[in-house]
Amino acid sequence: MQRLVPVTFVHEFHHMISLNQHVLVRGGDAEVLWLNEGLSHYAEELGGRSYPSGSPEFSRFTIGDLYNAYHYLDSTDTHFLLPTSGIGSLAERGAAWLFVRYLVDQYAGDTTVTSWNAFTRQMLATSDTGAVNVASRTGDSFTNVVSRWALALWVSDLPGFPAPSLLQYKSWSFRATYASLNSQDPPDFPKVFPLTPIASAGRAVNLTGTLRAGSGVYGRALQAPSAPGFTLLFSTSTGGPLDPTLLPRLTVIRIR
Repeated sequence: MQRLVPVTFVHEFHHMISLNQHVLVRGGDAEVLWLNEGLSHYAEELGGRSYPSGSPEFSRFTIGDLYNAYHYLDSTDTHFLLPTSGIGSLAERGAAWLFVRYLVDQYAGDTTVTSWNAFTRQMLATSDTGAVNVASRTGDSFTNVVSRWALALWVSDLPGFPAPSLLQYKSWSFRATYASLNSQDPPDFPKVFPLTPIASAGRAVNLTGTLRAGSGVYGRALQAPSAPGFTLLFSTSTGGPLDPTLLPRLTVIRIR
């Protein structure tokens, strides 16, 4: 239990700072659940980065985030990035940490902790919350940022694919990290990399399920050179049109 006290303290101390800045100092609303938790879990990681990478202390602060993120990546189709009630599942907290980590990697001035802190302080010293906070700090629409993040989860350090800068994590090589955790602790990390899209021939793509706010469903369309084109249809289970208020998004990237 004593091993967890420093991690918990850092996590909860961020919540105190956030409430003070958003509510007491600026008289606004508290930060929304998913971004508040994402920043608190990011604070845990920062605590770990006070120690050498790979040290027992570093691992103590970061293993919870990596574990939660693993379970999100293993089943993105069943978890929200944007839960609106409760305290969020562990997997949803993993999603929130992954998203905040991507924001910092992409929009901080450089890869130093000093620049990371300058960026996240902007997210705290504001009355903006949630998607508005993200858009205001990044100068881009929340929709665009989330769409690029979803791609980055798969392609950031994908072997043999030079991912564009906007689709990269700069602070973690998650494929190498999870491969290492799999070799050390296969019961808790049974896959070498948890995100494993369904793969099929292009004309055979057929995905069904429920889209959860902020999260995606991944599929690989394996199209041979000079193969005939195909059309993708978004529809209800009966083939009818989707509710226009749902605003689903399709993002495609060619990886080879």
